Amino acid sequence: QGVTDVKAVNQIANYAMVEWSDNIKISDLAPALYWPEQVAAKGFSETRLRAQRDLHALPDGWEEMSYDGFLDERRRLMADVVRRAFRLLGAEGYTTPTDATESLATVTRPSGTAIASARHGDPTLADLIENDLLPAGTELVAATQEGELVASVLPDGRVHHENETYETLAELDETGGWSESYWQVWVADLPDGRVRLSVLRDQLLDERLG
Repeated sequence: QGVTDVKAVNQIANYAMVEWSDNIKISDLAPALYWPEQVAAKGFSETRLRAQRDLHALPDGWEEMSYDGFLDERRRLMADVVRRAFRLLGAEGYTTPTDATESLATVTRPSGTAIASARHGDPTLADLIENDLLPAGTELVAATQEGELVASVLPDGRVHHENETYETLAELDETGGWSESYWQVWVADLPDGRVRLSVLRDQLLDERLG
């Protein structure tokens, strides 16, 4: 059943940027019908799609929600995105993300993530490689005042930087003197865009919670 009340339609939590051609194709179809087709057409990886859902404050399972339930949940998530954005802008050493996949989810860890970390231990780069979230050989990039710092991931999870091999990224991170965790500082240069390591870590933790 379509929503026809103008006041209900013109809710901020109902706004979305949609290409004209996509909007015509979607027309008045229900989200459960048009969303899978849109996702398939865009060809996003699950990692990129997860980051996009977070950035655009889309609740899990939003396409199956009632309209009022969707609005209520998205208002809460939108407020959280705004809070995290302000926190990120005020963080020491913040630099503008180079890709939309560097999601605001990287600023704070969801409550479920903390539980997963305590249960299984904080993941390592080797864990990300083993679970096909981070290909061996991927370049890792960190922004510094002097420019980008680049390292590469070895198959066993160690990292190589300027003719030196480090057992962990944390060990390399100590040379940079950053106040944030290396999960927040470093991004992985993946084929479909740069993704902050904390996004990959949280994806793995979510999978572990299963």
